[in-house]
Amino acid sequence: MDKEALNHWIDTNDNEIVEEIADNLECFSHLIDTVILCERLLESNNPAVRKTLAQKFATPVFILEELCSDRDPAVAKQAKMTVEEIKSTEGPVSTNGRTCDFYTKDESEVFMMISGPGVEICSECVEICSEIVQDHRKPNR
Repeated sequence: MDKEALNHWIDTNDNEIVEEIADNLECFSHLIDTVILCERLLESNNPAVRKTLAQKFATPVFILEELCSDRDPAVAKQAKMTVEEIKSTEGPVSTNGRTCDFYTKDESEVFMMISGPGVEICSECVEICSEIVQDHRKPNR
């Protein structure tokens, strides 16, 4: 599947498909930026999608914080619990303005930012790179 196909499936607005994409958010992060994907999924206005995104650690923190004010109390409650869990896991969120040089995500939107000589990369991008390397190590079938 490529980015165009993923967008096509989201555009169908088929609840079952959109819910499945939300449920497997991490699997599509190599095709489309997670922020853009979450925003596209939220356009469906599907309560099940909002609740699923509210549960996901892969959902960017600022989107989770928006979901904390969701009109559905169950979504809002779940988003608050996820944000609290993320923040307790990562400790205090830095506000020194570092951004990932790959996807320009702010340090507050990701689990960890890794610094190199003149470059910053977020933990999400490191995971994607690791998956790509692993996929290329698999023998061709």
